[in-house]
Amino acid sequence: MANSNLSNVNFTTQDVADALQILHSFTAKLPFLISMTVSERRKCLKLGDKSLGFVEKSINYAEANPGMVPPFVDVNAFRTEFKLSRDLMDIAREVKPALQNLEDTATRAGGYSAHSSPLIPRQTGPP
Repeated sequence: MANSNLSNVNFTTQDVADALQILHSFTAKLPFLISMTVSERRKCLKLGDKSLGFVEKSINYAEANPGMVPPFVDVNAFRTEFKLSRDLMDIAREVKPALQNLEDTATRAGGYSAHSSPLIPRQTGPP
């Protein structure tokens, strides 16, 4: 049961190698990425569109009124981490759909090949 969109794809070994090299280059640009446990993710505050604006305003107020900032708050680190978060969220918005499409395509291609597999008569002995 072939899918015309996938059965006609010519994805060569070189294409796979090129795609993997691009991914290696991508991750090499982000050596600071971390991995969190599920528990750590649950404990983390998450920024959404509304909270991004709130945090940005807080940074602007802190910079405009340094006397009001508690001494344990490093405003430069605050701004740097906020910018990093925003930049990585922009990248994630682009990567997530591509990753989902990659997984969906692999699943569909695998599903079609698995569906066709039992249709091939089994012979005794090695092929």
